[in-house]
Amino acid sequence: MTTNAEKYINPFTDFGFKKLFGTEVNKDLLYEDSLKKYRDLNNALATAEMKGELKGRIEGELKGRIEGELKGKIEGKIEIAEKAIAMGMSIDDIIELTGLSEEQIKGLTKKG
Repeated sequence: MTTNAEKYINPFTDFGFKKLFGTEVNKDLLYEDSLKKYRDLNNALATAEMKGELKGRIEGELKGRIEGELKGKIEGKIEIAEKAIAMGMSIDDIIELTGLSEEQIKGLTKKG
């Protein structure tokens, strides 16, 4: 029958120390393995950063494009409303034509 003392490795013996901490050959393998793990983690972080930067850049470009398109549509509606006002169309007809509010159209008539 084995005792508890026989189940555990004694680090103070030559055999126990080598078993627990390895020989010189094992130390090289452990170093290479830890270096590989470090490089893998470092590359994973760099990839995540690049993906985050790319996502931010794409979101910014889309936001800018959408804002530009909306601004262009609004400017187009205002231009049509100004021409309709110059032609003497009624405010109700201009509202229906452009989709602008009555206040926006009255603001245009005050400018012109």
